[in-house]
Amino acid sequence: DGITVADLETAPQPGERPELDRWILSVLQSLVSEVNTQMEGYYLYNVVPPTLGFIDHLTNWYVRRSRRRFWRVRGESGEGDADKLAAFATLYEVLTTFIEVLAPVLPFITEHLYQDLVARHDPESVPSVHHRDFPEARTVLIDRGLESAMEVVREVVRLGRNLRKREGLRVRQPLMRLTVL
Repeated sequence: DGITVADLETAPQPGERPELDRWILSVLQSLVSEVNTQMEGYYLYNVVPPTLGFIDHLTNWYVRRSRRRFWRVRGESGEGDADKLAAFATLYEVLTTFIEVLAPVLPFITEHLYQDLVARHDPESVPSVHHRDFPEARTVLIDRGLESAMEVVREVVRLGRNLRKREGLRVRQPLMRLTVL
């Protein structure tokens, strides 16, 4: 879409972005905090499970739910442009921070991603992801209530899919009603 790093700097601040953006940023910062805690205690075996869980959050929830935002044509409306920029800025921040978190565990792939996402586009960046400090959690972005609410939504969706499967109903077939207690 021709969106540059300079364009991303004009995106709304994280607190002003849609709930989905705030949720993934919160989950990311919670992950950074958890990984820091585990690595400082040298419990390296406790680092991989939460990172795998984060990949599921990112790919199966954030990216899938944001597809229309990424595909929106720029210039459709002023609000659409801001929403599209918010989605891209959020994804860029998540990816660049996540590769910093993964760098000690997956050094080669994270270096490749860093070169493609950061070093190639920002001449002032350090030459390698391994020259960067390990990220510190930005606690101001952590919203435990939002994370809990999204966990409830995900559980409702999971249970709904199980019911559909049990009853032989296709996922795209609309339901007349659904009651969640």
